[in-house]
Amino acid sequence: MSRLQTRNRSAATTCTTDKLYDKSIQIESYLKALQNVKEYMTEKRFKYFVDNMRRPDASQIYRDRITDLYESCATVTMRRVTGRTPRFFFAKTNNIAFCKTPKSGSTFIGTLVSALEYKGELGNMFHVNRERVHGRNEMDFSTLLNHKSDSTKIVLVTRNPYTRLFSAFIDKYFLLGAWGKGLARVKDKGRYKMGNGYCGYNVSFQDVLDYIATKGTVDAHTLPVTSLCNPCTVHYGILCKQETLTADIEHVMNVINITQSKRQAIMNMINGKSLNDTLFAWISSHLQYYKTYKIDCSDKILLMEKLWQALQLQGYISLTLSFPTREFKTTLITKVKNVMEHMTGKQFKYFVDNMRRPDASQIYRDRITDLYESCATVTMRRVKGRAPRFFFARTNNVAFCKAPKSGSTFVGTLVSALEYKGELGNMFHVNRERVHGRNEMDFSTLLNHQSDSMKIVLVTRNPYTRLFSAFIDKYFLLGAWGKGLARVKGKGRYKMGNGYCGYNVSFQEVLDYIATKGTVDEHTLPITSLCNPCTVHYGILCKQETLTADIEHVMNVINITQSKRQAIMNMINGISLNDTLFAWISSHLQYYNNYKIDCSDKILLMEKLWQALQLQGYISLTLSFPTREFKALTEFNAEGLTALFIKLISSSPLSKSQMAMQRKRVLAEAYSRVDSSTITSVQALFAQDFHLFGYDSSIPV
Repeated sequence: MSRLQTRNRSAATTCTTDKLYDKSIQIESYLKALQNVKEYMTEKRFKYFVDNMRRPDASQIYRDRITDLYESCATVTMRRVTGRTPRFFFAKTNNIAFCKTPKSGSTFIGTLVSALEYKGELGNMFHVNRERVHGRNEMDFSTLLNHKSDSTKIVLVTRNPYTRLFSAFIDKYFLLGAWGKGLARVKDKGRYKMGNGYCGYNVSFQDVLDYIATKGTVDAHTLPVTSLCNPCTVHYGILCKQETLTADIEHVMNVINITQSKRQAIMNMINGKSLNDTLFAWISSHLQYYKTYKIDCSDKILLMEKLWQALQLQGYISLTLSFPTREFKTTLITKVKNVMEHMTGKQFKYFVDNMRRPDASQIYRDRITDLYESCATVTMRRVKGRAPRFFFARTNNVAFCKAPKSGSTFVGTLVSALEYKGELGNMFHVNRERVHGRNEMDFSTLLNHQSDSMKIVLVTRNPYTRLFSAFIDKYFLLGAWGKGLARVKGKGRYKMGNGYCGYNVSFQEVLDYIATKGTVDEHTLPITSLCNPCTVHYGILCKQETLTADIEHVMNVINITQSKRQAIMNMINGISLNDTLFAWISSHLQYYNNYKIDCSDKILLMEKLWQALQLQGYISLTLSFPTREFKALTEFNAEGLTALFIKLISSSPLSKSQMAMQRKRVLAEAYSRVDSSTITSVQALFAQDFHLFGYDSSIPV
């Protein structure tokens, strides 16, 4: 043998010895791992584990994952996070179960199990609203145990917690849904403002993580996978990862009991899944959320912009691209044109009318759904007040809860019109005090009239505007409420020049008294305390902000003749500023007669009314009170004063947008002068009104 051959043989022997040494270390490592796992498991579970380790159909990577998992289970101290018991997608046909872990490919897995259970020829099962996947082929662990056999494969799918949490934030908090809405309520955040509208909730990733960290649990989308699936208690045979899910599922398909043709069909479906399928499943579910939470998004185009931003955050759309508003608006126009080509003129007019305003019935169904979903979760704070009172129209079997400063005079007049047997005149041109006390009853009396066909209606209003309206009408001007509070506060009358009119109480003092006493009178009580919406079942929820449109919906669903409905809607649509001012001025002249001692001069009363109309946006803040014109009046009656106010307003009128801007500015300024501690107390007192009726609790700006 040559020297070279001897050297080569020696080298080969050394190499073989090194490989054997490495192998022995590897085997020793596995033996240690097995020993650790054996100590942690029962004998039966350990045997099952070793059988899986020996199987040639389980590749090394999946054996390593399970070994690492149970070796870690043997050494780790589990921190228990309160969550739900494990739930599983179970394919009985193939005897395989997947623990359901939201935001870790659960929709993908649910679709896979549906495909495994499907008996016919597979189509594209990924091109479907993802909400249709969940709730099918699901069971809890105790139910699964009744189906489990030695051959059952139980699979766990995990995901990196950082990417999982951020995905949950985008999908469940950044966009519309119960999770973001709930957290915004807890954090006392409002809706997310976008341009002149809003869509979604003003909660940040920081807010979400803070809440998770402090509460330890929020919902299944943000719970640790260990808390959802209990991997150190439930024995899993296969561990998949969301990051490699397609490859991992191919391995699962290779080890379960399935025909070759079915396996191939499912893998073809998975490998053929397109971006179109992914986006369709995602967008269709968010359109469903939009229908449920329409109240939280003022415009579909804003929803599309939010979806665009979410897709940017998920890497589907470049961050450098701005949202193409025009293209999305054009899509809606194209939809109208396409529909127009297939409709008669009458059908198209009906379609356009519905396009201009969202499906009315859906809006009101959504409002009631939101209300009673919120009732199921909220802890009601009881504020002392009065028992609910109702305006009741017996003829039409409809009742409205009476909530002062939320359109109660309007509603009372409507009920009077419904009950009136003759030809309707202008019933809104009347002293508003004549409306109240008529057609009214308490809830116990209403129950004696109630039938299955009765409609019970609730009218709500934003607490901030309602409280400010009550301040102007009941405390700034003459009346029992301002007089009573001035007495309690030790304040005198409000000085004006050489005289006085009204009471020296401020908005701050009114809110302080409401906050500390918890009740003053029905004008400042929360509507939840006046109408008990979580006890009394309401069929329709109206809002003072959209009352005319809402009443039109009520007119369409109650028992009323077409002619009467039309007469009432004509009367409502014909309400003029003259009618509104006449009803208001005539009532304040009545208060003047009752509290004349508190106002030294009628002209000073007119100046107070002028200031009140400025605060309400009817008269420009730039206009000074025209003392001369009012002194020139020979008679102080409601008709003459109304005519003079209309004349003066018409000389320098505000447009609708200017009126709205002035109201907004006055409201914001009024609340900006209130102490933050008082604001906090008011928010707490009216928390149920904000929460149940979907109003933003952020102070007006």
